[in-house]
Amino acid sequence: MSRVDLLVISNLNSTSITERSMRRVIPTLVSIPGVHVTAHFTQYKGHAQELAAQAKKDGRDVVVVIGGDGTVNEAINGLVDAEATPGAESDTASDSEHMPLLGVVPTGSANVFARALGFSATPRHAVEQLAEAIKQRSVRRVALGTWKVPESTEGKRRFFVVNAGFGLDADVIRYMEEYRSDGSAATPLQYMIASLKMWAQLLRYPPKIAVSARNSSDSLELTDMPVVFVSHSDPWTYLGPFPVRTNPGCGFDDGLGLYALRNTVGVRPLLAIMSLLFPSLRRVSSSQFVSFAGASTARLALKHSDSEDDPIRGFQVDGEYVDLEEYGGDPEHPQVELGVYPEGIELLAPVAVPTRRFRRRR
Repeated sequence: MSRVDLLVISNLNSTSITERSMRRVIPTLVSIPGVHVTAHFTQYKGHAQELAAQAKKDGRDVVVVIGGDGTVNEAINGLVDAEATPGAESDTASDSEHMPLLGVVPTGSANVFARALGFSATPRHAVEQLAEAIKQRSVRRVALGTWKVPESTEGKRRFFVVNAGFGLDADVIRYMEEYRSDGSAATPLQYMIASLKMWAQLLRYPPKIAVSARNSSDSLELTDMPVVFVSHSDPWTYLGPFPVRTNPGCGFDDGLGLYALRNTVGVRPLLAIMSLLFPSLRRVSSSQFVSFAGASTARLALKHSDSEDDPIRGFQVDGEYVDLEEYGGDPEHPQVELGVYPEGIELLAPVAVPTRRFRRRR
């Protein structure tokens, strides 16, 4: 008798998870004919990565993440070999033979990855889509973004799926992590408040970010940029129901998109930031930003000012704050190298997305 061996990895600390939603999600997965479900709850940061890596060793068919973009990020870093060489067919074939398919039920704050794939932002609707994808064996492969600390001997290459960056976005993420540490909810309104506070901080102490990037036909070199966003999805994020788009049309399989604000002085730079929510403002503010799409490699370097009052700037990946020192980074001269892993990962996608068949284990 054929069956699908499915592991659920659930982050009970994710923003929108509730007891009511869990009562719908797990039974829906259990009710799928031929599916055997085992569930684990994450207990600490990095636990989802460990559970996903073990699921791969155990030969599971599917890993379903119930959580936000950060939990998805951990699971992917557990499933995909950090030492895999892009373009190496033998390595890729061997890896994919034992690679579980990834499924997602979004319960985070933005849920960019799941929504960009076509899943509903509502867990009860998303799990119905996922169940149908399992029944119809609807599979899609997406490329992954990569990041690492240059010349570090302590950290391997890591993967991301949505976005990454220094400066404003990382400052907002750090603020929100501190805000949530006492159990407060990360609502869209609170993200808006955090963004306004960090924008005011940026106006007072603008960071200086150097950017270099290359795509198939062009290159980019920028210095002293106060704001730089790197995206691997379209949109870059969501503010509640509203998409925030830095590089329209730059999806999972289109390389990295970079968006850099030239300065922060005056009304037009503010219009440029607002144009990420309201595309009609993009034309009137086009002189205030640089947009670069399809990058296969990029490098970001942050220069701190000489002021003792200048806040320490951080790095964020998929909505999670990252301490680069843990990966061998220099806190005085933080920098990262970004890239693309085209082989990516196979995942369960809504049936409306172009699909291919996978075989159940017997």
